[in-house]
Amino acid sequence: RAWKTLRTLLYPLADAVVLQTEGAARWAQRYLDPEKLHVIPNFVNLNETSLQKEDLDLSEAKHFILAAGRLTRQKGFDLLIEAFSIAAGDRKDWSLVILGEGEDRTFLEDLAIRLSVQDRVIMPGKLHNIRQIMEKSDMFVLSSRYEGFPNVLLEAMALGLPVISTDCPFGPAYIVRHGIDGILVPNQDTEAIAHAIHSLMENDAERRRLASRSREVLDRFDKESIMHKWDILIGSLAVPGV
Repeated sequence: RAWKTLRTLLYPLADAVVLQTEGAARWAQRYLDPEKLHVIPNFVNLNETSLQKEDLDLSEAKHFILAAGRLTRQKGFDLLIEAFSIAAGDRKDWSLVILGEGEDRTFLEDLAIRLSVQDRVIMPGKLHNIRQIMEKSDMFVLSSRYEGFPNVLLEAMALGLPVISTDCPFGPAYIVRHGIDGILVPNQDTEAIAHAIHSLMENDAERRRLASRSREVLDRFDKESIMHKWDILIGSLAVPGV
């Protein structure tokens, strides 16, 4: 309620409000004139990713699925663990690695035990060098119930990973082109997540095909073009009458 009140009071006072997706911009129209709304996404820049070595031994996992984020309900890791238990079945050569820390750790660990996948669900906590682990992954899954603009999804695609994401509000559908460079599944649909994971687990060629296109985010969300949009916006506001 406090945030809604502040938005109602402060947004109309702004010369411009920048959001990261068209969906978020439509949501913001309740607060101010659409002409003041501008959509500028984040850019991907792998050169700024940490390269320090992490001590995470994944030698026993022949194949693994990667996910990352705070261990909270928003990120939907409960959905992911359940989907993994369905998709992996008795496939002992596949593991699920969830990077991050948060208040749901105990709940998620207990869930993995109840589903008898605790030996294949690895939650090492928060690591700095996610890039090094991404490069060893077979696929990346974003299971969030809602997002703003998931940079981790952008980074996974930039590193050439096949990705699966829930089509949650607002960011994934703005990044992933379904069937071209990734797979979008209905939001909070455990069975759909499981089906997508199982399909990619069983199809090396499809994983390679999606991976071959996922790197195109480097062109679609490159730093130069995104910063150019900021230059244009700030320049128009700085010059009266423009």
